Amino acid sequence: MPVQTIKVEVLSRNLNNFLKEKSIDKLDVIWMDVQGLELEILQSSVEVIKNTKLIYLESEFRTIYKDQPLYPDIKKYLEEIEYKEIYNRVEYRPEYAKWDNWDYPGDTDSIFINLNECNRI
Repeated sequence: MPVQTIKVEVLSRNLNNFLKEKSIDKLDVIWMDVQGLELEILQSSVEVIKNTKLIYLESEFRTIYKDQPLYPDIKKYLEEIEYKEIYNRVEYRPEYAKWDNWDYPGDTDSIFINLNECNRI
């Protein structure tokens, strides 16, 4: 039986706009588990991200979702905008990206701290 593809359009707004609507200008913590959309959310909400003290997120070592950024991509981006990783549940190794080897971990949880906001913590 062939698989049917159904296209669904969903209205959404980025974190910057959501927080403006709620009159919130700064966040202490962002806790993110968004199934492969981490980098998209971070990049579309730069205004808020740059003023947030701490980001906790789950990311994958191997691709599960279409066009998904992996842990190294997310870490690199956060470091570029002055975040430092202070915790990682599983230390990353490039061989973890091998989809067919289930002996390797598939994901991790990380905590990044904003170096520019450290004095506010």
